[in-house]
Amino acid sequence: MIIFPEREAAAERAFVNREDRAFHERAGRMRNLGIWAAQQLKLDHAEAREYSEALAEMTAVFPDDVAIVEKVEVDISRAGITVSSEAIGALAQRLASQGR
Repeated sequence: MIIFPEREAAAERAFVNREDRAFHERAGRMRNLGIWAAQQLKLDHAEAREYSEALAEMTAVFPDDVAIVEKVEVDISRAGITVSSEAIGALAQRLASQGR
C-alpha cells in the first residue's frame, strides 16, 4: 500500500511548512523590533535598514529572542536611553502581528 508513505511525506511537508512560517514570522518580528530600535538610536535610513536586517538574521543563530532582545537593550543603553529587556521583549511580541 502506498497510502502510509504518502501520509508520512504529507506530514513531513506540513511540519516543514509550519517551521518555515514560524521562522519567517520571528524574523519579521525581530526586523520590526530593529526598526523601532533604530528610531530610538536616531539612525539614518540605510543604517536603520542594516540594523533591522542584522536582527532578523540573528534569528537563524539564536533559538530564542533573549540574546536579540539583550543586544537591543545594550545598544539602546549605550545611547543613553533606559529601556528594560522586559519592555523590549513585550514590544517584540506586540510587533509580531506586523511581522506577518
